[in-house]
Order: sequence, then C-alpha cells, then structure tokens
Amino acid sequence: MLRATGLIALGLLVGSCGVTRPTVDDVPTRSDLAPSFVADSDAVLFIHEAASSSESMPSGIYIASLASGHARLVLRAYSQGVDWIPGTDSAVVALGGGVAVVALADGSGHRVVAHDAFEPRSSRDGRYISFHGGGDYPDNYGHVYVFDRATGELSDVTPDTMACSAASWSPSGEQLAMVGSSRARSGVFVVTRSGVVVRQLTQTALLPRDTAWSPSGAWVAWTALAGSAVVISTMDTLGTHAATLTRGYLGMTWVHGDSSLVYSSVTSAGPRLFQIDMATRTTRQLTF
Repeated sequence: MLRATGLIALGLLVGSCGVTRPTVDDVPTRSDLAPSFVADSDAVLFIHEAASSSESMPSGIYIASLASGHARLVLRAYSQGVDWIPGTDSAVVALGGGVAVVALADGSGHRVVAHDAFEPRSSRDGRYISFHGGGDYPDNYGHVYVFDRATGELSDVTPDTMACSAASWSPSGEQLAMVGSSRARSGVFVVTRSGVVVRQLTQTALLPRDTAWSPSGAWVAWTALAGSAVVISTMDTLGTHAATLTRGYLGMTWVHGDSSLVYSSVTSAGPRLFQIDMATRTTRQLTF
C-alpha cells in the first residue's frame, strides 16, 4: 500500500486527471499511459487510470518489470506525466499544479516547481527538467519550460511566435526535440536549451503529439494524430530518414538503448503498454 507520508509531503489530492490525450473513439476509462524506462531496474514507470474505485489496481503511478510484467504501485495520485531521473531511485512527476521529485521506493517526495506542468522530462544528468504548460493553445500547448535543479532557475525556452509542447532531451542535455506550431509551420523541431530553433525534423499535415529522443542521439520517435488513430514514427536527427512503426496512443520511451520502444496503444480493453523491437518490428504486450 502507498505510504500516507508520500501524499502528505507533497500536499496532493486525488482528483480529475489532467493528462493530455488525443481524441480516440470508444476508449474505456481504464488506461496504461506515458511509460518511462528505468534502466537501473530494467523496468518502466507508467500512469494507470482505473475504470472505477473498486478496481484492484487503483489509479496512480506504477513501476513494472520488463522481464516479469509484475507492476508495483509507487504513488496513488492522478498525474500529468512521469519520467525517471537517470542514475537515481527517483522520478519527476507532474501533479497538483507543479512538478515533484518522488522516491520510487515509497512515493515520498517534494515539489521543485510550482507551475502548471505536463509531461516532465529529466535530462540524462538529472540537472534539468523540461515540461510544458500555460498559453491559450488547445490541449495545454503553449510554452516549454526548463528548470535547472542546480540553480533553481526556471526558463521559458519556447521559440518566438511558436506554441510548443512534448519536449524530450538529447543525450547531451544541450538540445530538446519538441512539438511546435505557428501560423507558418508545424511539426517536430530541434531546439537548443536556450530556445533557439536548430532545425525542423518533420513536415507533415498530421498533428504531432509526443517526442522521445533515443539514447544514442541518432533518432527521435514521435506520435501524430491521423484521424481517429495515433501513429508512431521515427526520424533521424538530421531530418532525412523517416519510418512509420505502429499505432500508439499516449507516450513512449526508448528501451535498451535504441533497440526497442515501449509505448501505449489502444486495445479492446483500453490503452495498454506494448514493446516493439526496432530491428524486427515484432511487438509484445506488457500490461493487460
């Protein structure tokens, strides 16, 4: 069971979930979403939303072994995103109108950013946390922020005239891939940590939703809304080689280097987690 100290320390209330979703028809409430790979444990963090209060797995953040599939509750709360801080036993979690650092062992933690936040992401060295929030653009798009844990400085790194979201870090922590939109263009962009656009990776009529930069730095995975379906694609970081992989839903994470992706995809029972091998394109279901 979740330790009460975790909820008290963060000052959290379990309420309506603010995870930003694409519109997909006939999706049941019970969902497994937004995975994040925990390399030290060979496991994935994910958000589980229960269909009802009587469900055996209550809504919260879980960690599941890739080998056994066994899932353990980390924090019983609705959240707007979670990401492992590499080399630690903690994660960054967006919930309760801010970003918190939460211990994977017992769900205890403390708030580090008091700002509307969605989809927090930790840089590889754990110093920087990115997230998006604010603005008047639909679905809580608007601004991408970077919090420096060393200095306590919060910076808006959104390029001028653009609405941006869903940022993910390059391995060096010097750049981010993010979804961006303006009157003139939209797609996935590479942006420096100070907010300067380096290049546009994708040019598509589809609406991008998420990004995930591979550990080697060679690839960026991204999702896009195509009608009522969400597709997962990859693009090399020069923006020259694209490939469509499979249908997704909300969130994805690179696993075991660049060798596979864990992602959320819709089933007849609702969104569940799957893993796809990048070499063979074979998939397996992780949560049921």
